[in-house]
Amino acid sequence: MRQLHQLQLAQITLGTTLPNCRCSGNDIPGKFCCKKQLVFLTFDDAVAIQNIDFYREVLFHRRNPNNETITATFFITHEYTNYGLVHELYRRNHDIALHSMTHNPLTAYWASLNATMWQKEVVDQREQLSNFARVPPTAAIQGLRAPFLQIGGDPMYNVLKQGGFKWECSRPTLNFRKPGLWPYTNDYLSHQDCQIQPCPVGEYKGFWTVPMLDMIGDNNAGCAMVDTCTPGTFGIYTHAAWLNGTDDEGTVARKEGYIRFLDYLGTKNDVYIVGISQALEWVKNPTPLDQIPSSNLFKNPTRP
Repeated sequence: MRQLHQLQLAQITLGTTLPNCRCSGNDIPGKFCCKKQLVFLTFDDAVAIQNIDFYREVLFHRRNPNNETITATFFITHEYTNYGLVHELYRRNHDIALHSMTHNPLTAYWASLNATMWQKEVVDQREQLSNFARVPPTAAIQGLRAPFLQIGGDPMYNVLKQGGFKWECSRPTLNFRKPGLWPYTNDYLSHQDCQIQPCPVGEYKGFWTVPMLDMIGDNNAGCAMVDTCTPGTFGIYTHAAWLNGTDDEGTVARKEGYIRFLDYLGTKNDVYIVGISQALEWVKNPTPLDQIPSSNLFKNPTRP
C-alpha cells in the first residue's frame, strides 16, 4: 500500500508535470490568482421527456464570457433514459458521462463489485449509450460518477483506467473545502480524505479525480450533492427532479433560486460554466483569463 510520504518523495525526486500528471493539492494550476472561477453544473440519472424542458429553459440560452454557450455534465443511467434527447444534449456540446447501467439501489453492491461487473456497469454502458444516442464512445464519453457516490476502490479504478476513461467525479471532501482541492491525477496516493470507502490505493497514471467539495447544511453536516444539503448554495451537483416541477412549493422555490444564481454568474466576466471534461482541459493547460477568448479552450465545436 502506498503511503503519503511516497507522494512527497515522488514530488521531490520525479516531479509532477501537467498536462498528464498533477498531485492532489489546493494550489491553483498555473499559479494564477483566485479571482477567476470554473463552475460545474452536473445532473445525475436519466435524461427523459420529464426533464428535458427544464434543461432547455435553464441552460440552452446562457453564454460564457467568450460568447460560447455554457455546458453542463450529465451523468446518465440507462433506465428511463430517452437516447434521442441525450443526442440533443450532445449536439449542444454538453458533457455526456456515465452513472451506471443498473443504478442498483444498494450501496453494498457498488462497494463490493468486482472488476468483471464494473466492466458490465460502465464499459458496456458506454458502448450502449454510444450506439443508442449516436455519441462517439471514447472521445465524448470520458467520465463517471459512481451511483450514490459509492466508489468501488481499485476494481472500479482499474476498469476505468483500462477502459480508456479520463476521469471520475464521485469523491466528496470535507477536509479540503477552503481552499478547495483541485482535480488531480492518481499517479500517487492523494491527500484527499476518504469519506466513502473503499478508496483506491493503486496507481492510475494520468487518470483524474475531480473532487466534490462538501457544502455545509443547516445541521452543520457536510453534503456533496446540493439536493441532500439544506439550503443548497453552491456546487452545483444535483438531480433535475430536485429542481423540476410545478406541484411542490419547495421545488418551485429551488428552481427560482437556481435560475437567479445562474443569472448572477452570467454578470461575471471571470466565471466560466463548463462541463467537467472541458474544465480539465484548462487544468491541464492553464490559460490566463484574457487569453481564453482567443484560444480553443471552452470553444464549442459543431457536432453532427
